[in-house]
Amino acid sequence: MTNHQNPTDLEVAKDLENLTKVIDNSLHRVNKTIEQAQQLQQLTEVINNSVERANRTIEQAQKVDEQIRNSYDQLIESQSNAREIEAQLSQKLQAGQIIETNIQQLEAQLSQKLKAVESFSNFFDELTKAQRELEEINVTSLVEQARLILQDVNNVRAESQNILLTTEN
Repeated sequence: MTNHQNPTDLEVAKDLENLTKVIDNSLHRVNKTIEQAQQLQQLTEVINNSVERANRTIEQAQKVDEQIRNSYDQLIESQSNAREIEAQLSQKLQAGQIIETNIQQLEAQLSQKLKAVESFSNFFDELTKAQRELEEINVTSLVEQARLILQDVNNVRAESQNILLTTEN
């Protein structure tokens, strides 16, 4: 065998050494690739966790948005109710003012009527005196009629005073 056909031990050793270097370089590249794959996997996990948190945040934001919309709707409804109540209160205030005016007019009328009744009562007091004088001269039928009229007037006066007191209260 010639040197060209059979490699020498030195050549085989060099080839093995070169092969070992190639294998070492390949292993080194594989280890770097594995490290990069692990880093990529960690990065993927971080991204996935971030996406999960983002999704939860979006869900919470949607719930908050829904609550805000509901609150806004309730606020609009409350404003509408407040306007209705304000309108009702305004109407009741106007009605109350009308009632107060009517009560004042009634009080004035009752006061006038009470004065008239008192005047009439004074007149009937005079009639009572006249009745006594007539009784002295034996005019009893006229006196009895005057007494009944006086009694009616006193009843009217008492009723008027009660009505006036009731309206003042």
